[in-house]
Amino acid sequence: MNKRIASQFAWVSGGRVLGALIQTVTFVLVARNAGPIDFGLLGAAFGIATVIQTGFDFGLSTLVVRERASEKNNPIVTDALRLADANAVYLSASVGLLLVAAGILLSPTFFMMLPLAIWVGSERQADTWLGIPLADGDARVNTVNLVLRRAAALAVYGILVAVGTAPVLAFSIALAAASVASSIAVRRYVSSLVAVRRVEFDRKHIFRVARPYWVNSLGTQARNLDAAIVSAVAGPLQAGFYGVASRTTGPMRILSTSLATVILPAASRADPRQIRRLGLMTCGVCLGLSILYAAVIFVAPWLVLTFLGNAYSGAVQPIQVAIGGLVFAAGASLFGSILQGVGKQVFVAKAAVGTTILCLVGTSAGAIQFGATGAAVGLAASFIFQSMILAARLLVWSNKNA
Repeated sequence: MNKRIASQFAWVSGGRVLGALIQTVTFVLVARNAGPIDFGLLGAAFGIATVIQTGFDFGLSTLVVRERASEKNNPIVTDALRLADANAVYLSASVGLLLVAAGILLSPTFFMMLPLAIWVGSERQADTWLGIPLADGDARVNTVNLVLRRAAALAVYGILVAVGTAPVLAFSIALAAASVASSIAVRRYVSSLVAVRRVEFDRKHIFRVARPYWVNSLGTQARNLDAAIVSAVAGPLQAGFYGVASRTTGPMRILSTSLATVILPAASRADPRQIRRLGLMTCGVCLGLSILYAAVIFVAPWLVLTFLGNAYSGAVQPIQVAIGGLVFAAGASLFGSILQGVGKQVFVAKAAVGTTILCLVGTSAGAIQFGATGAAVGLAASFIFQSMILAARLLVWSNKNA
């Protein structure tokens, strides 16, 4: 099992690291071209769209991976894919309506983000279907798709900006175009891997089985409302500084989230002894990441001033604080996946919801008192609390099943 996990992790993490680098470059270019205020609005909209995207997933993407790994021909998998297709349409329509309302009531800048409505639906659909090859042990498909999607978005953004398109509009169009192409390619490939779908299926049963995964994902992704909250309580400038901290450091979680993706199907097939090994491996990964993140914290001032310019000098401290919390974010992702694999989905979901509430309260309170830096402290504190809760629960399970 360890060799298989290592191979899967190498493919998933390698692709996600490269994809994260490309995404970080894209965010840096958008931030530099759009300026702190417009980037703050974009960060808020991007975060809200991500939360809505997770809400419309209903836990189906995680359900597909776990059930496919446990039983290859389980009919609930193909039924879940059918629901994912329908949900993608409703998702795009909902985000589109919200962006139009925000453009009318808040700022015309939101009209330039309308293509994000296409992006959220197409990307969610593609990611759900990609759960099939991942559960089957073929992470190469996910890797290639992710890298090509991010590279295409960066290329389209560069072309559009070069011909004079506004940065926010160019970014939105680029994401939409890349996600649509990705969705089409994924469906064509994965369709040959799944069994023929049934004409009728029990939607209520699927939603009931997927509910714990949905609550966990929604609870975790609700943290993306942080930028919108900071903008509301501290203004768009501080939201821009905080948005840089949360959006540019987010891709640094790629290694841990990649391993968490691989651990879930492995943990669902593991015995108690192997689960304990996965727990020890998680501790080792967190220790290694702490060294890497410490180095990034040290060079953060130079990176910000060099690549973003003096206009973003106020983002240095928030970035450093956010990076400090990433070690605990990694622990939360990994321990959570192991617990889901051993059947503790409900506990993981409750922990995600509770710590997300703590995160949003903490970022808002911190932003009111200390601006973007205070908000970053609230974000980091929520990760610390979540990782400690999940680690303690896994330790209790291990001792009980020793």
